[in-house]
Amino acid sequence: LGASGGGTPAGTNNMQQYTNQAMEFQAPLGDQGAPGANHRSWHPVIEPTGRTLAIRNMGTGAFLAPWTNDVGTQTMYCSDCHGSSTATTTVVPTGDRPWGPHGSENNFILKGPWSVTTGGTPVAVNTLCFRCHDAGDYTGTNRGGGTSGFSDGQDNLHTLHSERLDRIRCNWCHVAVPHGWKNKALLVNLNDVGPEAGLPAGTEVPIGNANQTYNVGPYYMNAKLKIRTFATCGNWAEGNCCSNGTIPGQGGVGRDWMRNVCEVPP
Repeated sequence: LGASGGGTPAGTNNMQQYTNQAMEFQAPLGDQGAPGANHRSWHPVIEPTGRTLAIRNMGTGAFLAPWTNDVGTQTMYCSDCHGSSTATTTVVPTGDRPWGPHGSENNFILKGPWSVTTGGTPVAVNTLCFRCHDAGDYTGTNRGGGTSGFSDGQDNLHTLHSERLDRIRCNWCHVAVPHGWKNKALLVNLNDVGPEAGLPAGTEVPIGNANQTYNVGPYYMNAKLKIRTFATCGNWAEGNCCSNGTIPGQGGVGRDWMRNVCEVPP
């Protein structure tokens, strides 16, 4: 993109190519709901996800209005994320900012700022992700078991990780293009990197210590997560996350792996 003549230096946004948005937003009927431990994920622009609060083991507190109603059955507009900045819980632009995705003070015509620091503590609630998702259920102290959909049946594992690591970032575990993705919940899996990064499907890439991250735009930006086995909502355990074992020295299993890879991160 830096060679497009638009004046943006190469590498500015870790973007070297456009993405296939039709492919990202596709919503196969067979992947709606929770058909298995892993499935495609997407923000519901074309079709609803079918993943209701009950299926996700979530509480309504994980979302901000108006997204607290009909989770899993509603759809959304491109302009819910793209356009001039608005206050949370409203689509009305502030001041004399224009309606619609005509311009923004943020990169990619986003309604809120987004970067590799998004999700850090103290959390900036004006960032893009937290215009719809409640920051307290992802980076705060809400430890109730099912509030964010990522739990072991007892703890909200989003906030548990945030408390233990103090410097968690959304893009360590989630892809940097949130339109849609090959794994559930837009999750990165560095045990299974493929054509999206120019590699054969199922390639494990090395992440063995806290100083390492994986960066291949546009999907991987400071990515860290490795998933050995996907779990259904509410049934995650520490053993789900670690190396597949195809590369020596990748940090152990479960909690040992997380400690080696995530503790005192860059």
